[in-house]
Amino acid sequence: MIVLFVSILLSALLFAVGVYFVVHGYRDFCSARLYNLSIASQVDSVGGVGISIICVAPKGAAAVVNLLDVTYPCSEVVVAVDRKSQANLVSQLKIRYALSGVQCEDVTVYRSTRYSFRRLVVIVAEKQKSNAQLVELSVQQAIFNYLFIVPSSAGLFPHSLGVVAEVIASQTDGQVDVISTMDRDVNLYSREALRRGVNSSSNSQKIHIAQPLLLDNFSVADNYLTIERSGYNFWDFLSLKIMKYRNKLLSLRKP
Repeated sequence: MIVLFVSILLSALLFAVGVYFVVHGYRDFCSARLYNLSIASQVDSVGGVGISIICVAPKGAAAVVNLLDVTYPCSEVVVAVDRKSQANLVSQLKIRYALSGVQCEDVTVYRSTRYSFRRLVVIVAEKQKSNAQLVELSVQQAIFNYLFIVPSSAGLFPHSLGVVAEVIASQTDGQVDVISTMDRDVNLYSREALRRGVNSSSNSQKIHIAQPLLLDNFSVADNYLTIERSGYNFWDFLSLKIMKYRNKLLSLRKP
């Protein structure tokens, strides 16, 4: 009887120990998995290049949605608006992205309470400011080294930042200061270049990307499907029914 009792006790003890290790092993696995997901942006970035998209006074919530659709992981969207002139947009963004604000003097900085929207930063000026002042506020809040200042009415191709990051990472002769694009007056700047003045030094390293990055109103309004490809040949134009419009390649197939 005593032997049976001891064997049952040992079996129960071994079972409890096994359950303990299984439960803690599963917890460790889940923790490691969440940690890996949390650093996905650093792992998946091209050459460690981080880019902040800056948009001042966007024309509507749809413009912000488009900018957040950019697929490059190591990026953020910094939006700066004037509360007096765009109070409705501020309300829409607060509801849509669950924004919570922190006020500092005459500026309120909003970030989402949801981790899935933490790439969005909304800066609201309580007093009227010029576009240049809103850009400066955005630069102060941006966390990445490269700053992509886009027009208020423009959208971006989903792959656009990946193209920029690849070009920057491929440069082996020092830091890139200014990146010009095929889109008029649309450039990217390093933080150091903006700090010292873009045109202050003739030795600033400048590169040009011979590829459009911005969506125009034509392709957005008519719902044309843009095809992301690194290059096109004659057979692509025939088989994919692609046309060229304002230096942009568009598909004639309706989605």
